[in-house]
Amino acid sequence: MTTLEDLTCSSASVEALREGLQSYGVARILEFVSPEVIDSLRHEAMIATSEFANYLNPYGPCSRFSLTPLPDNLSVSRDLVNGKHLSPLPQQFQSSRAVIEGELLRKITETYLGSSSGFMEVVAFARDHIPDHQAVYGKLHFDRRHQLKFIIYLNNADEENGAFGCIPGSHRLGRELYYRAWRQTLRLRTDDPLEIERAAFAVSEDEPVYRLVPCIFENEPKIGPYEPKRDRLTISGAAGTLVAFDTHLLHYGGFVKQAGGERWTLKGHSFAEARSASRPPEEASGPIGPGHHHHHHHHHH
Repeated sequence: MTTLEDLTCSSASVEALREGLQSYGVARILEFVSPEVIDSLRHEAMIATSEFANYLNPYGPCSRFSLTPLPDNLSVSRDLVNGKHLSPLPQQFQSSRAVIEGELLRKITETYLGSSSGFMEVVAFARDHIPDHQAVYGKLHFDRRHQLKFIIYLNNADEENGAFGCIPGSHRLGRELYYRAWRQTLRLRTDDPLEIERAAFAVSEDEPVYRLVPCIFENEPKIGPYEPKRDRLTISGAAGTLVAFDTHLLHYGGFVKQAGGERWTLKGHSFAEARSASRPPEEASGPIGPGHHHHHHHHHH
């Protein structure tokens, strides 16, 4: 049985993080952020979730931005309160920006995801305090977009106040399930992971077909070799802990169980296929132009 100690990096290095991610699909670094910096991150998170709240998060107020401007198909965020596209992280969130674009996170993203990956397409602040048992985040799932995600706990997080949870090591199985799900949903004829990945990334998340990709396993007694009830692990951590995970991992966002409890987080998500999936207007008719995945749809009718 994998323990929290197994997932804890011996050092805040690219090597240690990569080893954890490759073995388990998830890794944590304790004291990634110093107490002084946590204070300023919490201050920015408070402003972000009050004055800038822009995202429908079932657990509480949340705001989402992007580190840099994004191509339209990747900046679509269907749960935004106003508009459809993420806007760049405002200048005033300087401490958060410094942490989220730090050297270690940049290096591990490129090392782990490879050269076609993006970097911090999503930067999110959240104050989770509403125990919503219906929320899809709380159910065991893999993500429909392949990403490397980072969560920085801005206060102590454990099972009672909504720490992240997952089945360590399930990222290999999740990867197979991801490719199969996208291939079947888009009715692709190829088995090439890269082609499937690119077709998947060409679908923006507000398109109906996006939601058809099956990815939730909450009520399965067994998924491959795993038994969710037995194998899930809460990734708790003190304020300042970094949790990194591959979204192929079967995972869930914990909900706050205790009355009056809350969890403050700063998150950063990097897309696996941002470069090849982004479509500059002048290349829109190229192999990954807007029409790319539509020709798979005529089989539906």
